[in-house]
Amino acid sequence: MKANRRSSPRLAPIFVFADTDREASERIFEHLHGEWCYIPVSNPQLVVHYARQLATTAVFLAAPIGYPRGGAAALLQKILDEVGKPVVIMLEDWSPEEKTRWQRMGATDCIPHPTRLNSRLSVLRAKLQELALEAAAS
Repeated sequence: MKANRRSSPRLAPIFVFADTDREASERIFEHLHGEWCYIPVSNPQLVVHYARQLATTAVFLAAPIGYPRGGAAALLQKILDEVGKPVVIMLEDWSPEEKTRWQRMGATDCIPHPTRLNSRLSVLRAKLQELALEAAAS
């Protein structure tokens, strides 16, 4: 007879959103999946702390962001070095060239910042879904 194993409950994906525009983050969250956890971080100095302390699925980093000695690129590198989770850059002035540049720096992806155009929310939703499914599979 086999022992009855109880599997631990699956936690909801946790996404850290680093954006100094707190209102933009709140507008984004109003349009996203209600059963996932979104942590807004408006102080760039605290992004790594929260991403490390929580079972973070991914970090969404708005660029530009005020971060000492290098801005968003420096914060991206710090997240990659100290957290080791996927980082998606959200750009106001998105282009394929900018996407490639950020990916070369280590970003998992680079998407248009979703609060600037309503149609951009679908891109954000698709990226969140993809990362949640990847995390669940691992």
